[in-house]
Parts: sequence; structure tokens; C-alpha cells
Amino acid sequence: MAESEEEVDVLVQRVVKDISTVFKRNPNIDEIGLIPCLEARYNRSPIVLVENKLGVESWCVKLLLPYVHNRLVLYRQRKLWLERDALIDLTCTLLLLNPDFTTAWNARKELVELGALDPIKDLYLGKLALTKFPKSPETWIHRRWILQKIIQKICLPNSKNKNNSAIVVPTEQMHRLI
Repeated sequence: MAESEEEVDVLVQRVVKDISTVFKRNPNIDEIGLIPCLEARYNRSPIVLVENKLGVESWCVKLLLPYVHNRLVLYRQRKLWLERDALIDLTCTLLLLNPDFTTAWNARKELVELGALDPIKDLYLGKLALTKFPKSPETWIHRRWILQKIIQKICLPNSKNKNNSAIVVPTEQMHRLI
């Protein structure tokens, strides 16, 4: 396992990237969970994907959670600059581990408002977070906000997002997300 602060940073950045890559390769992930594992046994990623189930080995959470939390706090205090994609990956990782972190949901709301984040993907993230933390009030509040945004876009025929295109959500996809 990583010893120095630099090694921990490299490890955690790799894990955040691995989580992002897993979501890009398999958009049908339907459940998340922790895999009990006290320490790294092999020199491989602690992110496991089996039959649309995403698992995170528990040993890395104690390194991952403080890292992504601190990076987000520094970003919000304007002490750290992050590109939009990096912010999306960071908040995704944080919310999968701790969906009751309001600051992360607020950052994602800003990204949705800017048109940098698809509200459907955010709704999907909330659904995944609820598979592990079904009583997370912050997740439910955020999902309600996202659904209101989607309904506004659907119900208002002249409404457009920042890319000047209407949000179209097929009924079947909406049922799958809800």
C-alpha cells in the first residue's frame, strides 16, 4: 500500500480515473457496494465490475474519501482550480462513497445549470447512490431538483439548455432512471 503522501495522491488519482473509466465503458451499472478488504492484496485497481455491479475495495476508501473531499473543499474555496471533467469525476467518486455531501451535489447542480453535465447522467448517479444509501436525504433532494429541471425542459416547448438543444428523455429511459 502507498506510504508517502505523493504515493497516496497517485493511487487516489488512479482510483478516481478508474471509476470514471468504468462508467464510460459500462453505462448500465445498476448497483454499487463496498467489498470488505482490509488491505490491497494485489497490485491492481480496487475497483471491481461484475455483471453491472460496481464494487470498491474497502481498504481504499480511507484514502479516497478524505482526498476527494479535501479537493472539493479547496475547489469551493477557490484555492484549487479543476477542469469541468475533473470536477465531474471528483464529485461522482465522492457521492458514490458519501452521498450526503451537500457541497458535491451543489457543484453538480452548477454543472447542470452551465450545461456541462447531462441531467440524465446526474439522475442516474443519484439512483446508484441510493442502491447503497437508500435513505440519503441529500440524494433525494438532488433527484427532485433534477426531475424538476427535466420536467421544465419537457413541458416548456421553447426551453433549451445551454447548448441550445431541447432535452429529450424517452419514457422508457425515464422509468429506468426513476
